[in-house]
Amino acid sequence: MLCQFVMMPLLAFGLLTSMRLSGLYAIGMLIMACCPGGTVSNVFAYFVDGDVPLSIAMTLCSTVLAMGMMPANMLLYGNYVDTGDIVVPYSKMAMSLVFISLPAGLGMLFNWFCPRVAPYITKLSSTLGGLLIVVTQIMEVFIFPDIFHNIPPVLYAATVVMPAAGMMLGYLISWLLKRPDAVRKTIAIESGIQNVGMGLTIVSLSFKFHVSNLAP
Repeated sequence: MLCQFVMMPLLAFGLLTSMRLSGLYAIGMLIMACCPGGTVSNVFAYFVDGDVPLSIAMTLCSTVLAMGMMPANMLLYGNYVDTGDIVVPYSKMAMSLVFISLPAGLGMLFNWFCPRVAPYITKLSSTLGGLLIVVTQIMEVFIFPDIFHNIPPVLYAATVVMPAAGMMLGYLISWLLKRPDAVRKTIAIESGIQNVGMGLTIVSLSFKFHVSNLAP
């Protein structure tokens, strides 16, 4: 939680200040940094042999805490960045809790009643989840080709540096605390991967703009 709601917003603010990002670019980056961890992190935690139960627990806890921490962070850093009237989608966050907890609960029940079959189901569902992530990203490129127009190169650098730095700092902190390797990987992933869907919802609810008008 320290990594997600203290370190990431501070890191994003440092990046957008040093890279001199402004307008919607700065606001979007700050919003993403303030978002809780996403469910995609649970899939990644599985593929890197991380602690999946810890990943799910962190995602749940961060989503609950985000209902208060997101407005607090936006208020804090909004004094330095013109964030406008940011709308926090509480209903979207509540639905995220359902989407996270329901599959986890069903998985626990399935593992309890069918322990021999559960590992195969876990492997299959994780593989399908990974493929779905890849297909979704490819489809977004073809569906919204104009979204990449007029974007400065420095923004691409910022979007790569922020999650990478978050992962490295998350891993470093857990290493300093002498946590097991699986826990280090999980904390790193949870720190660097944010809930993109929630961030996009906040942007769509808070700002009215067209893709062609993204230039600051």
